[in-house]
Amino acid sequence: MTQTIEQKSTLYDRDLNLWLEEAIAKLKVGDFKNLDVENLIEELEGLAGRDRREIESRLTRLIEHILKH
Repeated sequence: MTQTIEQKSTLYDRDLNLWLEEAIAKLKVGDFKNLDVENLIEELEGLAGRDRREIESRLTRLIEHILKH
């Protein structure tokens, strides 16, 4: 007997850009009931972390340039 493993395949997993467009559209019309909150939180946390790292990197580079002069 052969068993197939059923994988969850959500729009988030298949096409991130389309998922983002749909999430934005739902937010704009206030359709919070159908919003993919779990993945939205994950994306927002990722953006916040990326922004913190970017700011830290740019500040470090700026300080290095100031110290060289």
